[in-house]
Amino acid sequence: MGNEHEIKVIVKVTQQNRNEQKIEGWLIQKAHSVYIRYPEKEMGETTTIIKLEEGKVTIIRMGEIKMKQIFQEGLESISYYETAYGIIELLVYTHFLRIEQQNRNHWKVFLDYDVSLNEGMKERKTIYIEVKEEAAP
Repeated sequence: MGNEHEIKVIVKVTQQNRNEQKIEGWLIQKAHSVYIRYPEKEMGETTTIIKLEEGKVTIIRMGEIKMKQIFQEGLESISYYETAYGIIELLVYTHFLRIEQQNRNHWKVFLDYDVSLNEGMKERKTIYIEVKEEAAP
């Protein structure tokens, strides 16, 4: 995993078994972590970074939207979602997390979690992320 050069990838994000997005991004492997970086066009000038570690996924958004969510199976975490209109507290409980490495530059991530906004209504969410090296033209 000591490969520290960026590889152009296609990031496929599916939420709630619908809302599929395919985004061009980059993958970099450092020490015991994998970083996936891509622009979030629906969120203005926002960049998303997904950090994969053993048993842990961190999603960081920087730009017009700022957020950091940590997912670890069986654990609860608090994060803040910051927009131009204010800050929202998010409480996340991760039911299930799986990270699969298909090959060197092909990863799959499964997340099943509850999220509550400002201690309000709880919503169950699922995310499937697949990242693979972009095919040569």
